[in-house]
Amino acid sequence: MMDKFNHCWRKAIQSLFIGLLALVFFVGAASTLAAQTNYDFSYTGRLVDSVGKPYSGPVALKVSFFHVAADGTPVLTVTNGLESVTLQEGIFQIKLTLSAANYSLVFGDVAQPTYIEITDLTHAPTAPFPRQQVNMIPYAARIPVDNKTVGFNSDGQLSVKPFTQPAAGEFLTKDGSGNFVWASPPSATSIQGQTIDTATPSNGQVLTYDGSKWTPTSPAGVNGGTVTNVTGSGPISVTNNTTTPGISISQASGVGDGYLSCQ
Repeated sequence: MMDKFNHCWRKAIQSLFIGLLALVFFVGAASTLAAQTNYDFSYTGRLVDSVGKPYSGPVALKVSFFHVAADGTPVLTVTNGLESVTLQEGIFQIKLTLSAANYSLVFGDVAQPTYIEITDLTHAPTAPFPRQQVNMIPYAARIPVDNKTVGFNSDGQLSVKPFTQPAAGEFLTKDGSGNFVWASPPSATSIQGQTIDTATPSNGQVLTYDGSKWTPTSPAGVNGGTVTNVTGSGPISVTNNTTTPGISISQASGVGDGYLSCQ
């Protein structure tokens, strides 16, 4: 019974010290350093035994991040580089270098709570300390975004959505939920509620409504025609009237009609 009490007392003291001494620092916020690929996360706490005596260290630690206060699966667990953490009067200070992808995984949304859980692998590998919520000023970490029109991509960069490249012929539009998406132009099958004929139009044709549907047609007179016969009444005369007609008029005389000359 005393061992159980000492264990609980030790956990309470350790949790208290970690809660009081936890200091969170962010080096390089994603909102201002879009080209940055790594982010440093620093955390400080104190490890003591069941009677409040600080451990001398070194110790191996495990750091886990959660988005829930209890239970659940960690979104990220880090042990690399924490195999031999030095202690000064039980106080430790660690710096985790998070990739842009891992930073986005842990701190992807400032509206979503984030909790850090420390496990002393040297003294209590199966008994992690109670989780502590990471409180931060939103603008010190990330600009709040709607994740519909803009968001942080997998590299932690603030970008206009969608993050993918468009396919040939696609254009930027919004879906029913307000998200920017790539989409193909809709295929028109009717105009003003009237069906469009599926026939393939020819060069120079226009869309005309024939009373039941829109259909491609050639405008009257657009393509011209062929002259087959030219005639004239005197004093006009015509030669080669069926092929390359020549039209002429003779000069007027005292006995015949024609054109007048000033000479």
